[in-house]
Amino acid sequence: MAQPTDDDDQPEITTFGVRATLLANDATNPDQVYELVAAVFDNFERFTTFHPAYTVLTPETMIKDGLSAPLHEGALRYYQEQGWMEADDALGRTTWEMVWRRRRAVKRKKV
Repeated sequence: MAQPTDDDDQPEITTFGVRATLLANDATNPDQVYELVAAVFDNFERFTTFHPAYTVLTPETMIKDGLSAPLHEGALRYYQEQGWMEADDALGRTTWEMVWRRRRAVKRKKV
């Protein structure tokens, strides 16, 4: 196993990271999902102390970046009540879908 080094001669390398997603199927009670999401965000400072990787999290990046599934209606309700999502986001589209649709709309306008 490679040992960490404090050697300044080491080149910088580009890496990647993965995001975690909490999943609930659409049959999950929306009130329970709402309460879970509220517990995380209403206690956000405490939440970020649970693991060093959490220190770089922000609510904005957690709810918009790297979404891999449509948002559950309980989570959407909380995000909208906080003013973090607009009505268009209520459709539960993932970020990549919204970006793709916007890019496509921009391309159409240019033609």
